[in-house]
Amino acid sequence: MICFKYSRPYFLIEDSILPFRTELYFEIFNCFLDEDEILLFAGPVKTTDREYLKYIEERKVLTGSIDTWSWWPKSRKEIIWFRPNTKLEILKEIRVFCSCFVTETKNKNIINFSYALTLEETDEGICLYISEKQSGSFLSEVFPKIKKVLKDDKILYESLI
Repeated sequence: MICFKYSRPYFLIEDSILPFRTELYFEIFNCFLDEDEILLFAGPVKTTDREYLKYIEERKVLTGSIDTWSWWPKSRKEIIWFRPNTKLEILKEIRVFCSCFVTETKNKNIINFSYALTLEETDEGICLYISEKQSGSFLSEVFPKIKKVLKDDKILYESLI
């Protein structure tokens, strides 16, 4: 079952179906994108994997921090935001759980995003946290697309306000 929850300042999608459905989340992430928008993923805050750091550096688009997520680890270090080149690279980021944001292709400022997304595993299952920059845009523009993607899943909507 998929459960949508609204709890200021974010939306939450809980997925209790296991195993983790990477392709489904790829489709959900695509629901956030308009024609001129892209997904930028957060590089690791801490890693010693030189090959992965090189991979991220080659795909780097922006650096900076945003205060959208209260659960995001506070760091003085700037976060590298990178753009995977292929569907396979996006799936790889989704598989290891991720934080990303949706922004216009030509954006050069970290605070100019449409949506911020964090995907993680919790005791309840898989959770996707969603912050919207423009109030009401998730429910009016993205949620209808997600419902179409989830047509075969049982969906529950719950407001926590």
